[in-house]
Amino acid sequence: MTAPINAITGYRTFGVLGDRLTSYSAGYEWVAGKNEAKCSRHPRSAVPLRGCGCGFWMYRDLTRAAWMFRDHLFPEADEDPGYFGSFEPTAPSAILAEVKGWGRVLEGDDGWRTQLASVHALLDIGQRTDLSSIATTYNVPITLADLDLSLTHTGNLTAKGEDVGIPQHIGIRLDGRRFVVPKATPAFFRLTKIPIGTLLEITLDSTTGMVDDCITGKSD
Repeated sequence: MTAPINAITGYRTFGVLGDRLTSYSAGYEWVAGKNEAKCSRHPRSAVPLRGCGCGFWMYRDLTRAAWMFRDHLFPEADEDPGYFGSFEPTAPSAILAEVKGWGRVLEGDDGWRTQLASVHALLDIGQRTDLSSIATTYNVPITLADLDLSLTHTGNLTAKGEDVGIPQHIGIRLDGRRFVVPKATPAFFRLTKIPIGTLLEITLDSTTGMVDDCITGKSD
């Protein structure tokens, strides 16, 4: 069964088991086509259930989905490669995918939990991983995704104070590219005093991908 036209489009990070995709939270092995969520705690209740966590989770934003699992998508190389060096690729333990969700749906700040879901496309984000066997298993395409998970960025501050749709967070832009800043943080208070046009270097939190710190350079 293919997803209906009005299905929600979201993003997930999957574990990889051979040519199969698995859920991180529940250890569920996804099948090609329709997947239907069950609740082990409340087997007779509608899924997803409020306050439970059941259902298929999907993020509304691709970058947010990637940052939450950055260390799994881009694991660090072995610290001790051996006398002759390392000649094996550092294989990621996770990949990103675009998914569709429908049926009963609960919406949250970061995305949705849905009753039904299917894998719609695998996302190539430059991990140098062969996704072809997984794509064949789920009969889905492989799509290139331009995703930068660097921890530092430098540019001219071109906008600040933008609504990002998350309570107690604002957006800033460096040379037109947007970043999210949590309010009530040292970085936020420093940014309120920095004028537009200032050369700025920002550091992102390695878990959330949001602005953790900022350093000013010379003003244009």
